[in-house]
This record gives sequence, C-alpha cells and structure tokens, in this order.
Amino acid sequence: MDEIKNLSIQELDTPQYAAEFDRRVHEILTSNSRNYEVHHFSRDGRLLEFESRVSRVSYQGKTAILTILRNINERNRNQRFLEQSLRGKRASSAGGSSSGQEQPADRNQPFTPAGGQNPGSCKSVDP
Repeated sequence: MDEIKNLSIQELDTPQYAAEFDRRVHEILTSNSRNYEVHHFSRDGRLLEFESRVSRVSYQGKTAILTILRNINERNRNQRFLEQSLRGKRASSAGGSSSGQEQPADRNQPFTPAGGQNPGSCKSVDP
C-alpha cells in the first residue's frame, strides 16, 4: 500500500485515460459529480476495469475530488461472453458457426482483454 501512496493517478492510468485527466477534472469541478468507466494498470501490468464515481467535495475547507472505484472486470467479461454466445446462436440458426468464444470470468485468473478490444479506452457512464 505504501508504494501506491507515492504514485500519481496518471501513473496508474492507461495512457489514453491519463491524456484525458485534465479534461475530466474540469468536468468534475464544473458538474459536482460524474460516472466513468476507466482502466488502470495493476502492479504486475494487468489491465483493470473500474466503474468510477467521482464527486467534488469540501474537505477541511478546501475543494477536493472524491473517487469511489468498483472493479467491473468480471461483469464486463461475462457481458462480452453473453454477447458472443448470442451472436453465435444467431449465426447457428442462420447456418453459420460460432467458434472462438470467450469463456466466462474465472475469479482466480488475471483479466485479459478480448481480442480486438482497445485496452486503454475509457468511456463516460450516465448516472
């Protein structure tokens, strides 16, 4: 835990999210709160997906930003698996095949993004 105290948020962010940091801070300071889906790196370099609830708060008389992160790796992996399964069923009923499907999440395995996914992306999530 001590090593994370010495890192800035930009050092944990994927490069794409780090590049948007100043814009996001401005959005938060002008709107009080925002929800985002963000990607950070773990200590061992794995990509971690989070739902981020960010709010402007007053702390000891100063404006501060409070962030609450919820790990959504498993939820997103299962959603991709379900979408692939549904596409496979549609293709099968239309005479196609469904090979190479991603498997549902295993809590004991590190997250690996699906093929073709941009692992450094982030998107705004409507409240």
